[in-house]
Amino acid sequence: MGQHIGSEPTLPYLSPQLTGQRLLVGANFASAGIGILNDTGVQFRLYELGARRVLVTGTGPLGCVPAELGMRSRNGQCVPVLQQASTLFNPQLTQMLNGLNRKIGSDVFIATNTQLMHSDFISNPQAYGFVTSKIACCGQGPYNGIGLCTPLSNLCPNRDLYAFWDPFHPSEKANKIIVQQIMTGSTEYMHPMNLSTILALDSKA
Repeated sequence: MGQHIGSEPTLPYLSPQLTGQRLLVGANFASAGIGILNDTGVQFRLYELGARRVLVTGTGPLGCVPAELGMRSRNGQCVPVLQQASTLFNPQLTQMLNGLNRKIGSDVFIATNTQLMHSDFISNPQAYGFVTSKIACCGQGPYNGIGLCTPLSNLCPNRDLYAFWDPFHPSEKANKIIVQQIMTGSTEYMHPMNLSTILALDSKA
């Protein structure tokens, strides 16, 4: 994402180089693990602190990651109950952010439907140049979905042919597809507008 908008990349939060001015740029946490509170006070606090554009990512296809396929799937199918949770959550997130934007009177909060972005290449991996969206490049057990990626794990010969790097995370190529949708995707993916539109509007302000 940073490459597309020209911002300095954030370092992993445990990096020894994350000091001084580099710390002020921010740290790269596993932000997908952060939930949204029932209380929207956190979002309003961001606005009070000066944030005028905040991308809020929905949840991805929880039931389709190799970790869940390895533990719960039958015949390699996505886990229905987890998919249902994702399907229920993302529209409600968009609805909540629309309400916040109405209260503020401006499109500050932008909803990112990451479930839909993932679903494109999960349901049809070959169309995006992947050999599989079920098996992780690095891991062990069924679908390489058990445990973490370690030096002793199975490792695929070409990570660009896999939609998932490890049991939980998309590969670099898959992330580039997601970023492209964030930049230029329709309102089905980005609501109320994509990041390219936001940048164009803000450059005129």
